[in-house]
Amino acid sequence: MTYLLLHVDDHPGDLELLRNAMLETDPDVQVESVASAAAALTFLTADLPTGGQRCPDLVMIDINMPLISGIQLLRLLKESPQWQKLPALMFSSSQRSVERAVCKQLGAAGFMRKPAHWTDYLTFTRKLAAEIRSGRLREMQRTDDSSTYSALPVAD
Repeated sequence: MTYLLLHVDDHPGDLELLRNAMLETDPDVQVESVASAAAALTFLTADLPTGGQRCPDLVMIDINMPLISGIQLLRLLKESPQWQKLPALMFSSSQRSVERAVCKQLGAAGFMRKPAHWTDYLTFTRKLAAEIRSGRLREMQRTDDSSTYSALPVAD
């Protein structure tokens, strides 16, 4: 079975790192990389040739992006009836507790600080792939339980 992870980040190097780490740890998790919130919305709303629209198993969003921030994108997704149940993991180099609190309040499935080393990326993607495969993220988003924020390991 193939899974789809939509990664939204304005830094090409970060997009490449995650894609390569996931390819190495679990090639069944396809990573679709986009460089802006606008590109993410375009991806999510594009019609497929077979009909319907793309629905990733998880959206991973960088917080600090130009024009539309990751927090603004999260808000747009969670306010949309079509996308509000889509699990979103906030992925950032920021460690500000205010941002974490806002993301939690908006319904993010988790908040992860970007790994600093390749081995950390591999460990992270291994855990992330296991969560995606398990379906727990989507199940927790459906139940709308406030405990979902701790579903993924949150880096301090």
